[in-house]
Parts: sequence; structure tokens; C-alpha cells
Amino acid sequence: MIERLERLIAGKSAQELYEKKAAIEQRYGKWYEEARYNPWSTEFDKEAHREVTQQFVKDFTGNGYGGFAVSWNNLTADVPYSERSGHDTVGARLQKPVKRVSTVATCNFEKPEDKRILSHVSGYAEGGDLVLIQSPPGAGASTFLNLLSGATKVYKKVGGEVLYNGDNIWDKKVGQLYNHNIVRVRQDDFHFPQLTVRETLEFAARCGVPDFWPFAEVVRSHRVELISRFLGINHVLSLPVGDESLRGVSGGERKRVSIAETLCGAMGSVVFLDNISKGLDAATTLDICTGIRKYAKEFNSVVFCSLQQLGNEAFRLFDKVMLLDSGKCIYFGALDEVEGYFNSIGFERPPMRSMADFMLSVSDPLISKSVTKEECLGSAPKTLDEFEKLYHHSEHYSDVLAKLQEGVCGDAIPKSELPKVNQKILKRECLQSYPSQFCYLLRRSMRLSWDRRTVITDFGTKILIAFLVGTLFWQLPLTSSGAYTRTGLLFMICTVFAISAVSGVAKKYKYNCVFLKQRESRFYHASPFHLSGIIDAFIKNAIICLVFSTLIYLMVGLNLSDAGIHYAYFYFTILTLATTMEMMARFVTVVVPTSDGAIMIIGVLAVSFIIYSGYLIPLASVPDWFIWIYWMSPVQFAYRGLMYNEFTGLEFTCAEDELVPANPYVPISDRTCTVGSGADYINDKYSFPADQDWMSYSLITLWGTILLLFVGVIIFARRQRLRGTTLRCADGKRGDQATPRQRLRIRGSWQAVCVDGSFWSWKDYPHGRPRSEEEQGFDTRRR
Repeated sequence: MIERLERLIAGKSAQELYEKKAAIEQRYGKWYEEARYNPWSTEFDKEAHREVTQQFVKDFTGNGYGGFAVSWNNLTADVPYSERSGHDTVGARLQKPVKRVSTVATCNFEKPEDKRILSHVSGYAEGGDLVLIQSPPGAGASTFLNLLSGATKVYKKVGGEVLYNGDNIWDKKVGQLYNHNIVRVRQDDFHFPQLTVRETLEFAARCGVPDFWPFAEVVRSHRVELISRFLGINHVLSLPVGDESLRGVSGGERKRVSIAETLCGAMGSVVFLDNISKGLDAATTLDICTGIRKYAKEFNSVVFCSLQQLGNEAFRLFDKVMLLDSGKCIYFGALDEVEGYFNSIGFERPPMRSMADFMLSVSDPLISKSVTKEECLGSAPKTLDEFEKLYHHSEHYSDVLAKLQEGVCGDAIPKSELPKVNQKILKRECLQSYPSQFCYLLRRSMRLSWDRRTVITDFGTKILIAFLVGTLFWQLPLTSSGAYTRTGLLFMICTVFAISAVSGVAKKYKYNCVFLKQRESRFYHASPFHLSGIIDAFIKNAIICLVFSTLIYLMVGLNLSDAGIHYAYFYFTILTLATTMEMMARFVTVVVPTSDGAIMIIGVLAVSFIIYSGYLIPLASVPDWFIWIYWMSPVQFAYRGLMYNEFTGLEFTCAEDELVPANPYVPISDRTCTVGSGADYINDKYSFPADQDWMSYSLITLWGTILLLFVGVIIFARRQRLRGTTLRCADGKRGDQATPRQRLRIRGSWQAVCVDGSFWSWKDYPHGRPRSEEEQGFDTRRR
């Protein structure tokens, strides 16, 4: 069914792919049933498995796994920076609008200067290579990885070129063809804690290996098993990922799950890992590097890895190493030649110091003396310009230039030379089809929301409220007091479902990071993700509202005339209100960048809509300057519809003590009942005219609001980007962690301060003790 829908939507290109898939599957038969191709068999032959998978992938795409060579020549990157004063306080934030108005009024616009954060970097890597990027914090490693992966828009100016098998990926049309071959692994671990490790990896594999791929289900299951073995997490596949509140895998295992998820969810040939060792011990880092090396050799991929505090065992697993400092490359070459190179220019590694630590020490002006040979104290390079000049005159740099001049190309056919049908598929944002994305996302969403704890909490809360309200308003009479009590009951029901939207914001925002991470990895589009979540919530609300409405209706004794039509409308209106508030909570979560801000905004909206729902403040009493809140309130439309539904067709009477005037000396025959028909009652008390079909208008308005909110969710969700790894530059764009220094006025004098993520460095700031001569000569280039 899904395959047919995919062909209908994608047209001729999908039809050709499925026909090609069928031909390949018929040619190879059930090869996966042989023991040597079965990863779970004791007779499994990894080399044989690699050969057969490479062959049918090559028959399908023209290329096997991997086979790409990456070369970069003379890379440069500039970002703007500006000066600011003081600290980021509440007062400073309040002053910002005033300063902006003043700047516009006086036309005193300061053009930010440009700062070069990456300078003339060249090199290459071939299929199966592991390239280690070594640099101090904020020295340009993230910028370098961004440029290699084609993320150039975050910088004001870039130079040089990056080639994948001769294709320039900075070209927009060509770069689209390589989007699914580039894998980026962030240093943060965002997961759904309830899912097991296997469920997490299998979902990634379903998104990354499309349905039109030959033997798609077999490839997915084998990929999950092999990658989990490479990274050493095959023994925890049945455990939940976990988080702070749910016990699951350990921190190191969770990091490996993050890497495995990204690798399973992409047919990647070029992998970028940015500081994945953050917070991990040396043993865990070694295990991860070992697994990544196995992956690179198995799938013939190029892996670029930025790591810090690396042990010698993990260091030796890499093939090439690059040393960056302040954006300048002071070494790039084979791993086994790095120590000899630095020995040749006057440095020597102490016996107890790791090789990675030694490399970072040679260019550090404060500790470089500890690794400098005594006989070379005067001749060894001390500034970055000297290091860069020596490297550019070395044989290593000459070999790099010669290789770049010759041209670096792997075994795979460049994407620009593939058939038009293949190029059309590769230009998709996601390889998996929309129907398949929706089905997989709906299955996962229901797995998350229908677990035992969530179901007991959601259903138990609403059932308890229904029993409490039902006993409080048990079997209301058709009298004057019963009419007044009915209005309060309907208002209370609307309030319950309006407030319930606030409780889900924190959970939605927590899961939003997972959505952004997976969308960045091209697992799925924004629309099927949110649509599946909305439908899942609608199904759950439909069942909850059915139970709630039935209990309330029978216990309170509401309007049961017209063969249950009033009950059906009551149920559908409550369900519509719950769906509207769910959509509003989802919209606020997408628009507002912080959890606290989203909770505050949805809380204010919910309270405002409840106050101006027409019960606490009737329409005739609403101030003119707040009338817009009344007509924007979905609670008001739901309440209005429920009022018409309940009171239309009812006739009320008055007990003896409800007649007016309530004077015992006035005969009962002379007293009057203030309540007659239900339609007249709601018209007199709440200005709801009986000659208008507000039961239909209310539902149409609410469902129109739902549609508008859904469109808004999709629009804003497509513009969302994962936060936390880049800083915003002065021109409003997002820049690299290697943000240029900013100057802050502290205690009346200018002090040079470098803001770099969570790192600060400063100069000439009073510290409370005299500084040594070595500290006074601190090289400011480090900033």
C-alpha cells in the first residue's frame, strides 16, 4: 500500500526505482538466508557480506558504499564582530531598544569589522581514512568541519574550495546531490528516553534506508546489528536509552547510541564528528574511536573527528592528523610522521606525555618551553606565523600540494555524472517517502504516548475529574437553580481541557530537540512529524473525551433529547476544544525558543481565554479594548456552542422558593418565574441570540483555527534549527564556536575578553597577585 502511494506521489522516477529494485531482488534471490551472510550466525563472514552488499548497491546506484575522496584547498573563513559594553543584565536588555532607536535616529551605524577564523588550510582524505583534527578550544576546528560539510552560509565570507571526487560541494546544485552522503554527529545527546536502544536505531534505519532500496528490510536490520557491534552497544539493545528521570544506559553508551543512530539513519560516505569525547573518559573514547574505525573500513567512508584530551591508544587509530591553532594549520599529514616533524623543528615529546597533548603544547606560548629541546630554545618557532611558515616549507605541505594538483578522486562516480533519475532522488530533502515517514513517525509517537505510565496518568486524571464533577452536579433539575448551575458546569468542563494544554508544553519542548536533531540529519520532514503527533494526540483525546463525556452526561443528566444528537455534539465539541488547545501548545513550542518562555506564554493565553470565555465576563460586560481577546478565544467558541447545545429545546420551571418576588406576603399566584425556555435564558444572561446557528459556527471557527495553527507550526518548524553549538554573529547570522573576541567595558577600562561558548580568556584584568614575566608576555593571538 505504501509502495503504491509512493509511486503515485513521486511519479515516473519512483516507478523506475521500484522496477529496478524488483529486478535486483529477483537476480540475487534470498542471499541473506545463507549462514555466511547472516550477522547472527556463528558462520558469519564479514568480508563476504561486504562484497555482496557492495555489489547489489553498485548495481542499483552505480556506486558501492563509500568510495569518495575529499580534498580542500586554501580554505578561509571570516566572521564579523562588534564591540559591546557591560554585562548582560536585566537593565542592559531594557536599554537595547532605546539604543537601537537612538542609533537609527542619529544614523550612527557602526559597520562590524571582519575577523579571520580560518586561514589558508589545505589537505585531502581518501576512502577509509580517519582524520583527526587537533586544536585548542575555539581555534577553528568546528569552522573547518563546517566548511568541509558544505555549511558555508553561517559565515560572512569564505574562500577556497572543497571537492568530493572532483565535485565542488559549495555549488548549490552539486551540493544537493551530496546531502545524503554527509553525516554530522553533534556532541549533545538528544533521545527519547522511553525507547530502547534497538527501537532508536531501527527507527533511524527505517528513515535512512528508503523503501525503494533493494532488500530494504534486510539492509536495515543488518546495518543496525553491525553498527551496534562496531560501537560495542549490541549488549544493551533491549535497554531504554534513559535520562535523568528514567534509568537506562550509561553516559558513554548513550554517546555511542547517538553516533550509531546517526550512522544508521544515513547512507553516509563522509562523516564529521565534532568533539564527541566531551564528558567521556579515556577508555570510553578509545572504544568509540575503535568502533568508528571499524565503520570507516567496513563502509569505505571518510571520517573527520575533532577530539580533545586523547590517549595514545586512541590517537594511533587515526590515519591522518591536522593541527590547527587560531585558524592556522601548522601540520597536516600521516599520523606516524607527526612526531618526527616536530622533532625536526626543535620539539621533543616527554616520555609521560601523550602525543595529542604534546601536539597541543608546541604552539602554546605558556607551556611550549616544556616540550622544546634545550639546544633549540632560541631557534624553535614561537609564533603562529613562524609555525605556519615552517609547515609551508616542509615536505608534508609539498606532498599535499602535489596531490591536490594531481587531483584526488575515489572509486565512486561523481554525483554530477549520475543519471538524471538518480539525481532527482538525491535532491530530495529526505530519501524516504512522505507516506513512509508518516507511518514510521505515527508508530513511534504512539509508542511514546501510549506507555503504561502516560496512559494511567492521562486517563486516570480525566476520569477522576469526571467523577468529582459528576457527584458535585448530580442529576441537575430543570429549575431556575438547575439552569444557573448548568452554565457553571459547562464552563468548568471547558476550563479543564483548556488548562490541560499547559501541562504538555514542557514535554513537547523536551522532545523538540530530538526532532531538530533528526530533521537536521534528514530523517524526515517537519510536516509528517507534527501531523503524526497531532493525529496521535487526537486519537488519545477522542478516547479520553468519550469516557469523560459519557460519565458527565449520565451523572449530571444533561440534555438527552433528539435521539442523542445533543450528546454527540457535546462530545465532539469537547474533542475539538482539546485538539485546538493541543495545536496551540504545539505552535507555541515551535515559535518560542525556550521552555520557560513557552510555558509562560501558553499559561497567559489559557488564562486569558478562560476569563474571556463569556461566563466570568459576559459579552455585554467585556471592555471595548479587550473585545478582541473575547473573539479570539477558542474557549469562548466552545463554551458558546455547548451552551446552545444544552439549553436549546429545554423548558425550565421554578420551585416555590425560586419565584419572584421572594416575599412571603405575596400570593404564589402573583409571583413570576424568571426562567422559561433555555434559548431565552442564555439570550438574557449571556447575550447569545437564539436566531443564529452558533452550534455550527463555533465548530467551523475552531476547526479553522486548528488548520491555521497547523500551517503555522509547519512554517515555523521548517525554519527551526538546533541551538547550542553555534554563536550568533554581529550581523545576525550564526557563526562558529571560534567567535572572534569582543571587548567589554569593565570598571571603566577596556579589557580584551574572548567569548567562546563556555570558555573565557582575558588579559590585563586585575587578579590580585603580581604576574610573572612569562604571563605578561602572553600572546593575545590565543583569543
